Amino acid sequence: LDRSKSLPLQVDSESPDDLSDDEDPPAELSNADLEKLFTLLVPHVPRWGSIDVHDTSYEHMYTFLKTLSDPSVPPASQLQVLRLYHHEEFDGHITRFPESDFSDHFTLFNGSAPRLQNVSLWGVHVDWTQSWLHSPNLVELELAYHTPDVRPDWPTFSAMLRATAPTLEKLCLESSGPSGSPYEWIVEPDTPEWNVDANSPILLPKLIQLELAFIPPLEVISLLRKLCMPSLKVLALNFDDGDYTDLVTYLARPTTTAATKAIGVTSTIEQPRSLLGGLESLKIAGLPCSEQSVERMYNELVNLEALNLSMHHLPSPFFGNLHPQPTPTLEGSGPPDTTVSYRVLLPRLTTVFVSDVPGGLVRRFVHERQWVGTPLRMVFVEEDTYVKPEDESWLKENLEKLDYFEGSDDEDEYEEESLPSDYMSYEEWDADDDWLESGSE
Repeated sequence: LDRSKSLPLQVDSESPDDLSDDEDPPAELSNADLEKLFTLLVPHVPRWGSIDVHDTSYEHMYTFLKTLSDPSVPPASQLQVLRLYHHEEFDGHITRFPESDFSDHFTLFNGSAPRLQNVSLWGVHVDWTQSWLHSPNLVELELAYHTPDVRPDWPTFSAMLRATAPTLEKLCLESSGPSGSPYEWIVEPDTPEWNVDANSPILLPKLIQLELAFIPPLEVISLLRKLCMPSLKVLALNFDDGDYTDLVTYLARPTTTAATKAIGVTSTIEQPRSLLGGLESLKIAGLPCSEQSVERMYNELVNLEALNLSMHHLPSPFFGNLHPQPTPTLEGSGPPDTTVSYRVLLPRLTTVFVSDVPGGLVRRFVHERQWVGTPLRMVFVEEDTYVKPEDESWLKENLEKLDYFEGSDDEDEYEEESLPSDYMSYEEWDADDDWLESGSE
């Protein structure tokens, strides 16, 4: 601290459980140790440039929050990044915060962090009305894993979004969001949040990226109905329980009408014909819905360039519908038969991330798209995917890039048999298509 003089400080803290396997865990800090540490750090709050705290103990997190809520704590005048993560197994079905002794909603830094741009609160709740959560400088906001009783109510949540709307570019809601039933999401007259436009759609003109996960179907649809996002380009979805067919229907239908007209959006930032129609990148880690919904979704993704599919959790049409129809025979070494008209969904697709799909099927998919004139440029497969050496060689020769990525922890629990039953096994596919071995490609 002395050597850093007046330079901004980056404060990073990880609990022993968050360390990698090859790191030796230190002795766990007691609350007394934490208080000593904070005694050293808190006087330097005006110099904090970023704070990143990961802990498995909410008691420790509570001590941290309580310390920063003391009236003597100065404003965080240089703070730009605030990330607080409480890592614990989360039961999305419980409605009350399990550690009632630590349920206080604290105001940090006396409510003042005027330069804050990036906020992540993962299993950590605070006073949702404090000014830095309503700052017009906020660029990224992530709220995750909050039981309903500690979430902001709708008036506070909507006021937060309206206040940050001028600069907000990324919004992530994962098992979080406003409290209460969607039927209660209204701002009543004679409340602090009331004004004549309090119940009109919320315009987020600069929002480029939206991530939604583990939110019930009715809640997520109701939330989207209240948002106007004319610049949305990146969408990530991860849902497990329930039927999200109605969500897909909403995403695929025109959205230029009610929301944009209600707030007088000009034609220069008017939304595309659907939320899906304007996307350039889409990640789907879980989306229980009908097979017809997959087709409808893909029909709307006319501008999509990058797609990330976790087939551990998705029905087979999410990958199968990407193949051209009718299925190319891929026979011989000559050019495609131009007398055949192929239907290709996602015509601008160039980049694919995919997990739980055998390498042979990936190769066939790449070859078919190439064959009909809609080639891919880059493919990334999960590192545990079985890819024969000859398939890897072919893919590297026919793509700008083939690479591998590490799957998420929950995907490690799934075995190869989790691939939907209507997929051919690698052996069946390989035996049925001996053109691969003949060099005809």
